[in-house]
Amino acid sequence: MMLAALLFTRLAGAEDFVDRVNRLRPSVVKLEGRDWLGNARGSGTGFFISGDGLLATNEHVAALAPETAILADGTRRAVLGVLVQDEDSDLAVLRVEGDGYTPLLLGSTEGMARGEGIAVIGSPLGVEQVVTEGIVAGLMPQGYPDRQHGDAVAMGPLVQVSAEISPGSSGSPVIDGAARVVAVVQSGSAFGGHIAVDAVQLHALLARAPVSGELQALNSPTRQALHAGLVATALVVLSLGWAWISARRERAARGAARRGR
Repeated sequence: MMLAALLFTRLAGAEDFVDRVNRLRPSVVKLEGRDWLGNARGSGTGFFISGDGLLATNEHVAALAPETAILADGTRRAVLGVLVQDEDSDLAVLRVEGDGYTPLLLGSTEGMARGEGIAVIGSPLGVEQVVTEGIVAGLMPQGYPDRQHGDAVAMGPLVQVSAEISPGSSGSPVIDGAARVVAVVQSGSAFGGHIAVDAVQLHALLARAPVSGELQALNSPTRQALHAGLVATALVVLSLGWAWISARRERAARGAARRGR
């Protein structure tokens, strides 16, 4: 009898989890960038934090200059620009065209304990709306050792989660049992789990956003390459022009010298 009651409780909890995730899915999008040939440049995940199109993701996802946000129903919306971003915390806030979106509620890992259940909704390997479940495996309020740069800590506060994460999951919301975003997926495997940036850093980033709402342009690799190409072309033209002018001056000088004799 007790076993049956326990099984019923777990099944009811699973049904609640499925219902909760299905309610949150429309707030999560796939971010996609393409080059001038139409080839995929990379993808990541983002989630709405306001009804008028503010979208949170990783700074390294924003660096891909994703021009398109793909909603849960397949609708494609243009990414208008970057409101605010921070390389140190690897977080960014973009604006997407349109309004009427359902934002996710922001929380933090404060008060959470290791072993608590979480869910991640994202676009691993470009597959949209993938849901994975796990636990809080570790809490790192001061970050973790950055052996590459010799620093004692990096990017804190962070949280380690056991939910399955793959390339394309970057920027996915980590959701707790109260349907709040407590962290943002940042990287793949580390220390036996996956690293996410505590949502408290997202709160801090939003506090630094320009009051005017002015957007920065997406700095796409295509635009960078075009700019570099234009600069290189201009330098070549200037060099050729200077060589032509110098040659003209040299010929004129030789002609004047001959006439003088």
